[in-house]
Amino acid sequence: MSGKKRELQTRRGKRAQGLSITALVLIVIGIVILVLLILGFTIGWDKLLKKFGIFASTTLADVAQRCNIDAQSRNAVSYCTKFDKIDDPSGEDHYINCLYPDVQNSLSNTLDANAVCPEGYKTANGAAASYCNKTLASQLPAKKIVKINGQYYGIKEETIDDTKKRYCTKGMATRDDAQQALNN
Repeated sequence: MSGKKRELQTRRGKRAQGLSITALVLIVIGIVILVLLILGFTIGWDKLLKKFGIFASTTLADVAQRCNIDAQSRNAVSYCTKFDKIDDPSGEDHYINCLYPDVQNSLSNTLDANAVCPEGYKTANGAAASYCNKTLASQLPAKKIVKINGQYYGIKEETIDDTKKRYCTKGMATRDDAQQALNN
């Protein structure tokens, strides 16, 4: 066998060593996805998506717009009981509904809460307390302080007859007062 033929046979028999470009790209994409998953589960998906501008936060104006539509369409259930989480100027989460005074002041259409809202949701503070006890107390961890319709509520947990029960403290004007109510 001539030298050229032997060289061709050995070249054909050998496979390329190393990773292809496609494999490298897939590895990099996999690492990026893994990092995003870890960040999402550790810092929370809301915060992660906000950092990338994917998940725009709800503003007071957005809630007012929804409330105007609810009032025009006479949708009392949504008007009275639906709460939206907005970013407060202080940086903390703030849950508000259509009865929140700042929303009420910016509405062109309103509903008479005393006439159309269910019991417990006829005032801003009543709606806040009902929402806290019926929804947030079971969703958020104990000892968390949350701002609803401008009031601060602490989430307490007590064990009664071997059953854990969560409920919200009375609404307070300041975070410190809510913290004090939690500690009592």
